[in-house]
Amino acid sequence: MFLQFPENMHLCFMSDRHKGLVKALQTHFPFASTRFYARHIYANFKSSYPGHNYKKIFWKASRSSNLFHFNIALDSIGEVDPKAKQWIMKIDKHLWSSMLGTHRAQTYLQLLEFIRRMVMRKLQERKEECEAWREVLPPRVNARIHKNSQASIQLTIFSYGDKEYELLGPDGTFPMKMKEYYCGCGSWQISGIPCPYTMVVISHSCRRRSLKDWVPNFVHQSLSKSTYIQTYRGMIHPLPDQNMWPTIETDELLPPPYATQPGRPKLQRKRESKRRKNLEQKDAHHHSNLSQQLQPQHHHSNLNQQLHQVHNHHLIRKQR
Repeated sequence: MFLQFPENMHLCFMSDRHKGLVKALQTHFPFASTRFYARHIYANFKSSYPGHNYKKIFWKASRSSNLFHFNIALDSIGEVDPKAKQWIMKIDKHLWSSMLGTHRAQTYLQLLEFIRRMVMRKLQERKEECEAWREVLPPRVNARIHKNSQASIQLTIFSYGDKEYELLGPDGTFPMKMKEYYCGCGSWQISGIPCPYTMVVISHSCRRRSLKDWVPNFVHQSLSKSTYIQTYRGMIHPLPDQNMWPTIETDELLPPPYATQPGRPKLQRKRESKRRKNLEQKDAHHHSNLSQQLQPQHHHSNLNQQLHQVHNHHLIRKQR
């Protein structure tokens, strides 16, 4: 394999359900994990099971943070159509996961140059962004914590000692083990951000200490400002023009034989049926507005009426 990665490196491959990809990655990268975009899963799902009810329940299952709520959503789909539930169950649960621009038609070298410059720009923009933060946590993490803190008002806490708690809320009862950073709802373990149940326990445990200063201790280290700065501390150095690149004394890499296909080459990617329909409706609306603008100011009937009025005016003048 031309890609040599150490086995202790954590890799995650994101794909849109290409056939045979999971088995190939398990063979060549057994230490890596694979995820499918939920949007691509739904695009395949709705081709066989369209409708708003399927869509609503599907995304509810996709956003579930634990198997209990995931299975409840699957049962709801099964009540509508058992075959739809079987379709979703064929996809392993651990493969679930919650786009380039106009450079698709360019050569591979131009595409790579576009990606290189895009990454260079993103690194610098995010480096400058995080240096301006005044908080220990990024703004989005703080916003999520504030939202979960507001949602925790309607929860009830029961303390049983040794930092173990039981939380009662509208969605059920969940256990909490603060020593193990464990919450029964599963959201805290997945996101690394304290969920509403965790916020209740943190508020109960901090006593007289400031809740704002105490919460960052329960946020995963990868979501802190220091880790964010470490992530974007590197840079990609600028390169000279392609004509100035050094000549390498190796065999020249030739492209495969190219056969011109009949018709005009397709530059646009294939879109989903819904997005394609929206674009067609938008184009039709644009053409209708354009045709209205190109029409004459006066209709044929109005023009005849004006000519008739002019003719009558001349007749009246002659009679005088």
